Amino acid sequence: MTLDQAIAYALAGDEPPATADAASRLAVRSFGGLTRREIEVLRLVALAQSNREIAATLVLSEKTVERHLSHIFAKLQVSSRSGATRVAVQAGIA
Repeated sequence: MTLDQAIAYALAGDEPPATADAASRLAVRSFGGLTRREIEVLRLVALAQSNREIAATLVLSEKTVERHLSHIFAKLQVSSRSGATRVAVQAGIA
């Protein structure tokens, strides 16, 4: 069982997720309520990428990256990139 599957299993209660994909989705959703895409953006923020670099890496517009960051900050209750990075590092996702 992978770490993500173990986390998903612990969060799900009695029944293990039916597939590894279901386990991954549950584990990803369990971190601060962030979506998979928001976690991708957060990882790139933690790598000190600019909004423009994140947009190019993920094939998004800079406005979309800004919107994702706004959602990330709200969900993690932080007000800066450094605050979001600190939370990501502490949680082990960056």
